[in-house]
Amino acid sequence: MTLTLIKQAFGFFRRVWVVELIYVAVWSAFMFWLSNPIKPGTITDLNVDAYVRLERIYQWLNGGDWFEKILLRVGASDHLVLHWTRPLDLLVAPFAIALEPMFGLHDAVYLAGPLLSLPVGIIFFAMAAKLPVICGERQPVMLERAAIFVFLIPHFLSILLPQNWPDHHGLLLLLFLASLLSTHKMIEGNKLGAWALGLILALGVWVSVESIIGVLAINAGLGLLWVSGLEKNTAKMALRAALGMFGGIALALVLEFGTSTPNFALDRISAFYLALAGGIAIVWLVASSGESKLANFKSRIISGATLTIAIAIALFLIRPELIHGPMADADKWFMRVWGGAFGDGFMFGTASVYLIVSAGFASAVYMALREKKQRIASLLFLPGMAIFTALVFFNSPRWSTYAEIISVIFIIPVFARLYRYMEKQNAIRWKILMVSSIVLLFFTASLDAFIRWARLPAFVTQYYMPPALRTVNLQTPEPADQLVAPNKIDYEINKQGVLAKRCDLEKLLQQINKYAGTKELVIMAHPQITPAILFHSRHRVASVPIHPDGPAVQKTFDAITTTNAAFPSGTGADVLMLCFYGKDKIFYGQNPDSLYVRLSQGSKVAGLEQIAQSGESYKLYKIINP
Repeated sequence: MTLTLIKQAFGFFRRVWVVELIYVAVWSAFMFWLSNPIKPGTITDLNVDAYVRLERIYQWLNGGDWFEKILLRVGASDHLVLHWTRPLDLLVAPFAIALEPMFGLHDAVYLAGPLLSLPVGIIFFAMAAKLPVICGERQPVMLERAAIFVFLIPHFLSILLPQNWPDHHGLLLLLFLASLLSTHKMIEGNKLGAWALGLILALGVWVSVESIIGVLAINAGLGLLWVSGLEKNTAKMALRAALGMFGGIALALVLEFGTSTPNFALDRISAFYLALAGGIAIVWLVASSGESKLANFKSRIISGATLTIAIAIALFLIRPELIHGPMADADKWFMRVWGGAFGDGFMFGTASVYLIVSAGFASAVYMALREKKQRIASLLFLPGMAIFTALVFFNSPRWSTYAEIISVIFIIPVFARLYRYMEKQNAIRWKILMVSSIVLLFFTASLDAFIRWARLPAFVTQYYMPPALRTVNLQTPEPADQLVAPNKIDYEINKQGVLAKRCDLEKLLQQINKYAGTKELVIMAHPQITPAILFHSRHRVASVPIHPDGPAVQKTFDAITTTNAAFPSGTGADVLMLCFYGKDKIFYGQNPDSLYVRLSQGSKVAGLEQIAQSGESYKLYKIINP
C-alpha cells in the first residue's frame, strides 16, 4: 500500500513538463507575491548589482552605444567604467522591448530584468533531467526527476529569487550544466558535442570570468581521462573543444570591444583569457599529436604536467598579479572592507554541502567499479567536484551549487539502480528497505533545501555572513598590495534591532525631487541604496558598490566617518543623505567621534546644512562646499 502511494505521488515526475510547471508556479509566487514583488512605479529592494545592471541596460536601450563601458550618472565628475559584459543585457533586451509599449522603456527594463529568470529556469530543469544519462540511465525511474528537482531547485531559486535580481549567476549555472552534458556527448564520439562544448565555455567566460573555474574543472577531468587511457580519442576531442573555446572568445572580444584593442584585464573578458584558451589548445594539440609516443600512464602524466606548468608560467609572466586570482585588479580597500562588511550575496550554509558531496563521491566510486562508462564519467567529473568543494571550504559557499550539480550526476543513477533491484525482490524486508531509501534520498535533499532557505531573511537584508567573516576592520587598511582578512567590527549591533528598521526610500526620492526641482544633483549616500537612487531618479550618485568604483566608495566612507569638525570639501556631491539605523549605522556608526554619529545626535557640522524637507526617515543635508 505504501509503495503504491509513493508511486502515485511521484510517478507524474516522469513528464518533464510537470517539473517545469512546478518551477513556474514557485517562480511566480516569489516574483509577484512572496519576495520583493516587482511592480511598475514602485521601488523594490533589489540586489545592488541588479539596479546597476538595469541602469546599464536602460542606458543602452535609451540610445546608448553597444560598446559603451561607462555608466554615465555615477561619479561627481568622472564616470564609472564597468567590468560587466553584454550577453546578459542582450537577453534582457527582448523582454524590455516587448513590454515597452505597455509600460514605457524605463518600467519595461525594470520588469524585464527579473523576468529573464523564468526561461532560464525552465531550460535549466529541462537539461537537469538529463543528468542521469551521463552515467548510462537512458530510462529514468519514476523518482529520478522528482529527486533531481528537489536537489537542485533550492540552489537555483536561492540564486535567482530571494531578491528577484537580474544577475548573471543563473545564466552561469545554466551554461555550466550545458557544459557537463556537452562533455558527455563529446566523449561519446559526437564531434559537434566537442565544438559545442568549446563555444559554451567561451560564452561562459564572456558572461563572467568566474566561469573559468568550470573551464579548468572540465579540462582537469579530460586530462585525468586522457592520462588513464580509457578513452583513446580524448585528446583529439578535447583539442576541438579548446579550439572552439579559443574561437568563441576571439569572437566575443570582437563583439565586446569592436575595433578597440582589448586589454589584459583579469576581472573581465580580455586578451588574457584568449591567451589562456590558446594555452589550453596547445596542451591538447601536443597531447593529440604525440599520443602514439605517450602510450603509458607515466609518460602521459609527466608530459601533461610539464606542459601545463609551462603554460601556467607563461600566463603568470603576462599578468603576475594572477597569483591573487581574477580579482587582483579590484580595489583592495573595497574588496577588504566593503566585501568584509557585507559579505558575499551567496553565503549559503555549508553543512549540507559536505553531506551531499560525500554521497556523490561514494556514488561515483560505486559506479566506477561497475563498468567502463561509469569509470569514464567518474574520471571526467570527480576533479570538478573536488575543485568546487575546495572552493566552498577555502573561498565561498556560492560554489556549493556547482559541486552539488556534479554530485547529482552520480547520486541519482545509483539510487535508480538500487531502487530497481529492490523493486524486483519479494521479501518484505526489501520493500521496507526500498521505502527507507526513498525517504533517505528526499530527506537529504530536503535537508539541503531547508538549510539554504532558512537563511532567506538574511538574503533579503544582505546581512548574513558565516562566522569566519563576521568581523571586519573598518580602519585604514594596510598597503594596497596586502589583502588582509577582515577582523574588527562588532556585529552584536544587529541584536539591538538595527536592521529591523528601514528608511523609506520612496519618500526620500520624493523629498529630493521636491528640493531639486529640475536640477540634476549629485547625491552622496550609503552605496547600498545609491543603485536604487540611480535607477529610480534622474540624479547622479557619488558611488555604487561595484568594485571598479571602489575608490569612490572609500571616498564616501571617509567623508561620512571623518572625525574632523567640518565636512570635507572636494567631494563633488551636492546632497548628503543619511539613515541613522540599518545598514548605515552598521557601516558608519562604529566611531563615536565620527561625523555620522555627531549628526545622528543632532549636532551641527560645518559644511552641511540640513534640508528643511527632511523627514523622520532619511536626513538630507545640503553640502555647502562640494
